[in-house]
Amino acid sequence: ITVLRLLAPARGVAAVSQVRLRLLQDPDAVIAATAWRQLAAEGHAKARTGFEDLLERLGASPPPAACAELVEGLGASIWPDAFAPFLRLCADERAIVQNAAARTFDKLAKDAAFVTWLVREGADSTVPGERRAALQVVSRAAPELVQPLLEKVRLALAHPTPAALETALTFGSQLAKD
Repeated sequence: ITVLRLLAPARGVAAVSQVRLRLLQDPDAVIAATAWRQLAAEGHAKARTGFEDLLERLGASPPPAACAELVEGLGASIWPDAFAPFLRLCADERAIVQNAAARTFDKLAKDAAFVTWLVREGADSTVPGERRAALQVVSRAAPELVQPLLEKVRLALAHPTPAALETALTFGSQLAKD
C-alpha cells in the first residue's frame, strides 16, 4: 500500500497502470480500492468497469479506508451510473469516509449532470447520510442549477417537514429574501 501510494502521481505510465489493474483483484480491500482510485484519477478506460466489479466484490459495507478511497476516486471522475453508489458510500458515518467525501464536494459541485441529478433525486433521499452529502454538494453548486430545488423548498415550507427545514437551512442565504 505504501508503494502504491508513492506511485499516486504517476499518470499515463503503462507499467504503473498495469500494476494498478492487477491490484484491483487483490484480496485486500484497501489495496484494491487504492489501485482503483488511482486508475480513476488518471482517467483510465477500465476505471468504470473496475469500480463496478470492486463494488460488487466489497459488498454493501466496505472497510472504512476502502470506502474512503472509492469516494475520492468517484470525486475525481464520476459518471451517471455512479451517482447513486457515490451517495451510498458517502452515507458511511465513519470519519475517514466523511473526510474523503468533504474533499470531493467542491469539485463535484461543478459537474452539472451530477448536480442536476442531485437536485432531481439525491436531495430527496430518505437516508440521512445520503441526503446530507447531496445537500453539501448542491449547496456549493452554481445558483442556476439549484433553482429547481429552491422552488421545491419554497413550496414545501408552506407545510414544513423536517427534511424541508433541513434543506431550507442549507440554502439559508439563497432563501433569505423569502
